[in-house]
Amino acid sequence: MYTMLILDDELAVVNSLAHNIPWEESGIAHVFKAGSADQALRLMGDYRIDLVISDIRMPGMDGLDFTEAVRSVSPHTKVIIMSGLDDFRLAQRAILLNVFRYMTKPVPYDELILAVRQALAQLEAELEQHQLLENAEQAVERSRPILQERYLQQWIVKGAVHPWQDHPGLDPAGLTLLRNGHALLLLVRVDEWHREHAAADSYGRLKLQKLIRETLFHGTPCIMFNDFDHQLVVLVQKNSTAELQAAKRYMDGMAELLLSTAKRSPGCTLSVFWSEQPLRTEEIHEEYLRLKERARFSLAWESGIIQGAAAETKEWDERQQALFGYPGFEQWVERLDKAQAISHLQDWFEGEDSKPALTYDMLLLIYYTVAGILLKASFRRRVPLQEWAKEEAPSFYSMQTLTTVPRLRSWCIHVTELYMDYMSDRSQHASNHLLAQAKKLITERLLQDFSVQDIATQLHLHPNYLSRLFTKETGMTLTDYTVMLRMEKAKALLAVPGIKVFEVAGQVGYESVSHFNRTFKRQTGMNPKEYQASLAAGNGE
Repeated sequence: MYTMLILDDELAVVNSLAHNIPWEESGIAHVFKAGSADQALRLMGDYRIDLVISDIRMPGMDGLDFTEAVRSVSPHTKVIIMSGLDDFRLAQRAILLNVFRYMTKPVPYDELILAVRQALAQLEAELEQHQLLENAEQAVERSRPILQERYLQQWIVKGAVHPWQDHPGLDPAGLTLLRNGHALLLLVRVDEWHREHAAADSYGRLKLQKLIRETLFHGTPCIMFNDFDHQLVVLVQKNSTAELQAAKRYMDGMAELLLSTAKRSPGCTLSVFWSEQPLRTEEIHEEYLRLKERARFSLAWESGIIQGAAAETKEWDERQQALFGYPGFEQWVERLDKAQAISHLQDWFEGEDSKPALTYDMLLLIYYTVAGILLKASFRRRVPLQEWAKEEAPSFYSMQTLTTVPRLRSWCIHVTELYMDYMSDRSQHASNHLLAQAKKLITERLLQDFSVQDIATQLHLHPNYLSRLFTKETGMTLTDYTVMLRMEKAKALLAVPGIKVFEVAGQVGYESVSHFNRTFKRQTGMNPKEYQASLAAGNGE
């Protein structure tokens, strides 16, 4: 619904127009009345007026002067002028003032109603057009950050465009770029989000950007966007190298605060890399590639990285040499000594604060050393990687998934434990099987004269290995086990009434009765006859 103002110095005319026509049928919700131009302008200052019907001849400010004043107060308001004079000059001036309709009195009500409706229709069309234009401007404004990010990705990340070369005389995508300024480029990598699903949380990322602006660039304008790897790229521009160096010194002093604050809120570990020297516009793309390469070869630490410059090569100390010394990791893996192998790995990663000692090359060497030794050992035992590594098997193909030093350390320990546990279980199972076979052969040959060599040959084992395995698993030698079985059988036979000692000796594999007697007494503390007598006494005979 619309509002209308009727202006005439004759009150009777104002009331007649206001009350004798059903304006609500034309979409007018309220009709204001004024007897002078000053009163009308005051009303227009207090209320929104969509349409004015004004007389042209009035004391003081006439209708046309009033219309001119309306244009400065409310440009959208439509004005219909009613004049008792058919004056071409007045009509011409009305046209110049963009009056909607110039009508000569007396004006029939039906013609006035038609003019009002036409004025309101034009007003509605203009408002719709204005709204469409405003919506389009808002859409452009909303999309501006996206356009800017795409442009920066094409320029800085891909090097496909160049400022001002493709947009002569204009700042591309509404960016403020210094044509002859000096620049500093930063790359901020999120190494780990400490909250579940935080990586996909746009609010968390916006919060991180705000933190970076406030901490590193307090009061310094900067351009910030995401590259294709979701790393934050920050461009700082100054008119002079002195201003840029001052901004860099401020960043140097605030970087530690940024890393510690980011851990608390929004809850992530960061690594920050930046250019060492001021850059010209044409150098920015190449500098981005250098920073990206530096970040790629810098595994993250639990406390994050600042600058990430290449570490100096230092002599490896004895603790680091432990991985390659003797006995070292490979020997402990071969012996399935889990505790010693894990201890060596933990020694290697000890002292994370001395970061320069562990360059990316060293970390790469650790990865390939651990992976290679475990692969070599499992191949030697003829066990496929997938059989013992299971879901960790793909991680042996590339180090790219191990993006932080703690993850690399955890991976080395985890896969070593997987291998050790699997092989130990497998070895125990094999040992149990061999032991069962050896015991079965001994039982079958109990009445025969045989040696360790005979049993080992039957099992395709070296006698020394069989002896060690048997002693380890049973706590006695294979010979002692054989004697124990024979004596247990002898005890059972001696309990048979009327059986002779020499008969028992023969049935348990002894040709010499005296040898049997000595062995039995050594095992039981009495000779066979004494044992038989004790059995008889126990039975009350």
